[in-house]
Amino acid sequence: FRISFSKKRYDIVIFNKDGSIHLIVECKAPHIQIGQDTFDQIARYNLVTEATYLMVSNGLSHYFCQMDYAQERYHFLKDLPKNKASLKNS
Repeated sequence: FRISFSKKRYDIVIFNKDGSIHLIVECKAPHIQIGQDTFDQIARYNLVTEATYLMVSNGLSHYFCQMDYAQERYHFLKDLPKNKASLKNS
């Protein structure tokens, strides 16, 4: 996909049965600290795809968030929901 004139790629993408994107994962090297800039990066990438969930991992630390498009922000989660029933309650 493209942002401005720059070509980008996703590290991992998980699709729903209808073809929409459920989860985008950004993978960093273990020595890379995960900070606000990392989430800003994946959020910018997500403007094109509108995934439900985002994940960032350096293999040691894993962070999850759920997108709230109405409020134009994301909410951090302890973990990703395990099934559709838990999606309704998150």
